[in-house]
Amino acid sequence: MGNNSGITDINEPVKVGAVFENSRIRPKWFVWKKKKYILRKITYDWVDSSRGDKHLCFSVWDGRNMYELSYSTRFFTWMLDRVHLE
Repeated sequence: MGNNSGITDINEPVKVGAVFENSRIRPKWFVWKKKKYILRKITYDWVDSSRGDKHLCFSVWDGRNMYELSYSTRFFTWMLDRVHLE
């Protein structure tokens, strides 16, 4: 795990609750290590094709910390990529 200014690489699969609106995926919550995190805001989203397939990436905020989630459009799986601790 890398740690740089409160940023920790996680790279673990997570369960995500998301809605589809206006042709977009919007994550609303995720479960990591048996804890449910309710997301208050999506601060940024982007597409990453550098991993060999297309990933929809989201920087999200739960009111306390920032998280980076990614969704594989090939495997239909979610990953928690990073945590930005406040």
